Amino acid sequence: MNLKLIFIFIFSVSFYFSQNEMSKWYFGNSAALDFLASPVSTISNSNMNTVEGSTSIADVAGNLLFYTNGYEVWDKNNNILSNGQNLSGHPSTTQSAFVVKKPGSNNLYYIFTQGVVNSQGALAYSIIDMSLSSGTGSVIIKNDTIELQMTEKLTGTLHCNGKDFWILAHKSNTNEFYAYLLTSAGLNTTPVISAVGSVHGPGNSSNIAPFQGYLKISPTGKKIGLAFGAQNGVLELADFNPASGVVTNALTLGAYTSVYGCEFSPDGTKFYGAYLTVSTPPIPDSHLLQWDLCSGSNSAIIASQTSIATASSVNISAMQLGLNGKIYLAMASKQYIGIINNPNVSGTACNFVQNGISLGSAFCSSGLPNLPGSFFKDRGVLGYSVSCNSTNFDFMAPNYCLGVTQLLSSVSWSFGDPSAGSANTSTLTNPSHTYSANGSYTVKLILNYDCSSDTLKQIININVPNISTNGKTIICSKEKTILTASGANTYTWSTGLNTASISLTPSLTTVYTVVGTNSTNLCTGTKVVTVTVNPCTSIFEDSESVSLIKIYPNPNKGEFKIETSQKHTQITIYDHLGKQVYSALVNETKQIDLKELAAGIYFVKAEHDGKVNYTKLILSN
Repeated sequence: MNLKLIFIFIFSVSFYFSQNEMSKWYFGNSAALDFLASPVSTISNSNMNTVEGSTSIADVAGNLLFYTNGYEVWDKNNNILSNGQNLSGHPSTTQSAFVVKKPGSNNLYYIFTQGVVNSQGALAYSIIDMSLSSGTGSVIIKNDTIELQMTEKLTGTLHCNGKDFWILAHKSNTNEFYAYLLTSAGLNTTPVISAVGSVHGPGNSSNIAPFQGYLKISPTGKKIGLAFGAQNGVLELADFNPASGVVTNALTLGAYTSVYGCEFSPDGTKFYGAYLTVSTPPIPDSHLLQWDLCSGSNSAIIASQTSIATASSVNISAMQLGLNGKIYLAMASKQYIGIINNPNVSGTACNFVQNGISLGSAFCSSGLPNLPGSFFKDRGVLGYSVSCNSTNFDFMAPNYCLGVTQLLSSVSWSFGDPSAGSANTSTLTNPSHTYSANGSYTVKLILNYDCSSDTLKQIININVPNISTNGKTIICSKEKTILTASGANTYTWSTGLNTASISLTPSLTTVYTVVGTNSTNLCTGTKVVTVTVNPCTSIFEDSESVSLIKIYPNPNKGEFKIETSQKHTQITIYDHLGKQVYSALVNETKQIDLKELAAGIYFVKAEHDGKVNYTKLILSN
């Protein structure tokens, strides 16, 4: 067989995990982006103007449901949602709102809101029922207070069971993290409290705005990162347990002037932050930093700090992962946002672009949509090589390191080929599978971690030529037949010809082979054809047949008269398949009745004294 090997890597960012809910971003002053467009494109219909915080959510197909600044909620038609005003968040809160679909529900969404610290900093929730108001949704529960005196930090992540959801916030004037668990039964308002890290507040001359700044949980759910403070700001890391909600092992990365946004890479191994410096005259420059969380010890992580870029005359504020595995950076008061194109990569090779996406006539503010990092996790690379109907699979895990990413315990493959029986599944990391027929197959790879699992999917197309032939395959000697092959682009016959059709006149029964090749993948298919040559060898009357017998009238409906030129001539009649249908010894003249036979062509064999002649007899309707 002539085979071609095709090797394909499928990068399993969120597009392959059906997380289109995070595909529509609404933020800033009328700014909006569509991440299902290629390339990412602007949306020009937003009615929101927010100084800092916002969030938005779509359905599983990527159609916008609603967006909010924590105070007002707009529906998919950019109108205020029914009962969607006066929520307890605030447009000038860092992370003013955070949306989570209720586990196990198709239509209920929780909006968690965080007020500004000056107004008690109330953490609260409201519930939207998307089945109401003709599908545009309505707020059915509003501003149920969960806790007072909270900072402006609000985020969340999947529980390690992959179903429930943690909501994480921080108490003002303390070092306490508050984690609340949302399940299909609702919100457990009794928090898991972890006292660890720096005290957030109060504000004073040496620490302006200590309550502001972003709180992030890494996509793997293992780490948290945060920024707070202005003149003496701090960037911190800590461990997070997605099973218990407990925060431990805080690590201060350093003190910086005016920090606000931060973010993790999709594989969880890199952490990014930015700080401002002010020159004279007061035009701020932003400095983008990266840390390698796989460096080892705490001191090694601190020492891994790398200066990625200095953005002149711009304030890098919020940072947020996107569906395409890139990190987007808010450029406050600008009509564009920045991009880190390869955030998993160390150092400047992460490829920061300051003016990454134009926002058209809209303006960016300090914030970007507040989205859960767990929906943007780098789940590794599913690769496969197709060799016609045989496929080799390969899974390459992300850059795992202890304490930073989830450790893979086992894998389970399903090749989408039930007819293969037990061979349809495998627990090998790099299995192979031979498909039984052409078609499209959905391959599933389940990744099992210490307390959770992920599923990757990929469609495999098998297209091996299915060769067929047509043409007469039962003939007489000296009769010509034409065989035509189909099902491929090019053909090679065992006769040496390279055409789709060949003309044959075999004298003996002969086996012919044709190999068809697809031009797209060079895969081949084979068809074997047998041309059977019957004793009649020709549908044409032999030149010597007249000297032995005459048959008339020919054709007719079944009554024939045979005359022989020699006594004791053996007459045998065959149908077109070579089956004998009549036999008699004729002396001179004989009347025969063939009306019971089907209409068609029959062949008459005359034998006398070692001499054999053939002729044709036609039985008409």
